[in-house]
Amino acid sequence: MMNKYLDPDPRWKALGIISQDEFNNKIIVEGKFHNKVPPKIVEDYIVVERLLFYSYYYYPLLDEAFSKATRIFESGISQRINDLGLNSKDKFLNLDQKIKKLSPHTSSEIIKEWGKTKGIRNYFAHPKSGNVMGISIHRAFLQMVNIINTIFLDLKIVQANELYLENLRIESKHFSENLLTFDAENKKILIWSIIPYSCFEINGILKSFWVFHPVGKTFPQNLQNFIFTKPI
Repeated sequence: MMNKYLDPDPRWKALGIISQDEFNNKIIVEGKFHNKVPPKIVEDYIVVERLLFYSYYYYPLLDEAFSKATRIFESGISQRINDLGLNSKDKFLNLDQKIKKLSPHTSSEIIKEWGKTKGIRNYFAHPKSGNVMGISIHRAFLQMVNIINTIFLDLKIVQANELYLENLRIESKHFSENLLTFDAENKKILIWSIIPYSCFEINGILKSFWVFHPVGKTFPQNLQNFIFTKPI
């Protein structure tokens, strides 16, 4: 009877993933956290990794893994309030109130991202029976790890990073005004826009994350068969 729980879910093969190793490399999103993230938050994310692993054998566990990640976001907000000594002993605070309580300790841009994440958390807290989002939410795991990391960044670091990014966007504006070629994997790719999305300093070294938008391969295109080329 136990053997049926060890058979790969056939939906992964239909998605082009034919082995556990391939699944591990493509689907499992490991938690990578900076040293200010509390150990118990890091340990909670290990549960997400395990659920992701076991979703190879039962596809709907992917949704359960993401649901757990949204709850870690909520517990992270509560933990940050505790760390800053902002607890309200006289009343219960909902997640929206907790986020507002932390607004003086981070940036308005991060607060906006937390607000979006709260909406996602609310959706997964009250799911409709039988709904499975599956692989469509895979990229959101990466974003959730990033969001959890922002909860525990000091305000000075957040402000410095955002200033770095603002200056970088000004300096790189011309990258979105011309067609460019990008050399990658022994081929040239035509690019119409290059945008820096984040910038941060680690051990005195300034690092940044960029997105390159390639020109589509087939022209002309119409609305019926328009192909969106994935960014790099």
